[in-house]
Amino acid sequence: MKWIKENWKEILINFFTMLIVFSMGFSLNYFLDRKKEINKIQKEKLEKIKLENKIIEKRNKISDFKNLDLEGNGILVKELNGEEIYSKNKNKIFPIASIAKIINASVALENFKDEKVYISPRSLKSEGNYGLKSWEVFKQKDAIKYMLIGSINDIASAISFGPKNYSKNWSNFMKKMNYFSKKNKLNNTLFFSENGLNINSHIMGAYSTTNNISKVIEYFYKKYPEISKDTILVETNVCSNEKCHYVKNTNILLEKYPEIIFSKTGYTDLAGGSLAIILKIKNKKYIVVILNSTKKGRFNDLEKIILELKKY
Repeated sequence: MKWIKENWKEILINFFTMLIVFSMGFSLNYFLDRKKEINKIQKEKLEKIKLENKIIEKRNKISDFKNLDLEGNGILVKELNGEEIYSKNKNKIFPIASIAKIINASVALENFKDEKVYISPRSLKSEGNYGLKSWEVFKQKDAIKYMLIGSINDIASAISFGPKNYSKNWSNFMKKMNYFSKKNKLNNTLFFSENGLNINSHIMGAYSTTNNISKVIEYFYKKYPEISKDTILVETNVCSNEKCHYVKNTNILLEKYPEIIFSKTGYTDLAGGSLAIILKIKNKKYIVVILNSTKKGRFNDLEKIILELKKY
C-alpha cells in the first residue's frame, strides 16, 4: 500500500497510457474493417453498374439489329465462345440445304481416316454438273475441300458411299450423320440426305435451327482449322488422280469482306437461302447463321450484320 501511495501518479499515468494505446488499436482495427467493408460495397456497386451497362448495351445491340430489316426467318449472331448478340427464331426448325455438308465432312473425317473418295456413276446422279468423271479418285481432304467451297453435291454423295464406294454404305453414313446430331446434343437437327438436297416437294434433305448450326460450325472450326481456312478460298483448283478441277466459292462476299474466316452457303428453291459464317472483327470472332432467307437476301442480310458488328 505504501508503494502504491508513493507511486500512484506513475501508476495512473501508465494506466491511462495503456488505455489510450488500447483505444487507438481498437479504433484502428475498427477503421480498417470499416474501410474493407466500404471497399467491398463500392466494388459490388461497381460490378452492378457494369452489369447494368452490359445489359443496356446488349439491349441496344438487339434494337439495332431489329432495325436492320433482315430477310432471313432464322437468324443468330453471337460471339464465338461467348454470348448471344441477336437472334430471331433461333430454336425454330428450318430446312438448311447445303449447310448439311459441314456435318457430312465431319462424319467423313471422324470415320474414314485419310481415305480416298471414289466418284462412282451413282454419285454423279446428284443435282448439278461439275465436270466430274466416273471413277475419278480424290484424296479425302481434297474432296472435302472441293465439296465445301463449291457446294458440290456429287462429292457429298461420293463421300457418303464410303472409301470402298459400296452402295450399302450410304444408309450407314446417314445413320452416322444423325448420330453426330445426337452425340453433340443437336436435338433439333435431322438428316434425310447426305448433301441437303430435297427428297421431294414435301421432305427437305436436312433440318436444323440457327442455334444448332452455330454449335456445328464452332465445332468444325476448332477441330479442323486447316480445312476451315479452305472454305474462304475465292477460287482454286482441286486435283483428282485424273485431272484438276477449277472451283469458285459459292459465297459472293468473300472478296469484299476479308473479315469472313469460315463460310458455308446453302440454297434450294424449297429451303431458301442459308449461310453459316464465322467473322473476325477487331480481334473478336463472331458466328452468324442465316436460315430460310432468299438466294440474294442471305447475302444482303450478312452485309448488314457485318456493318453493324463493325460499330462495336
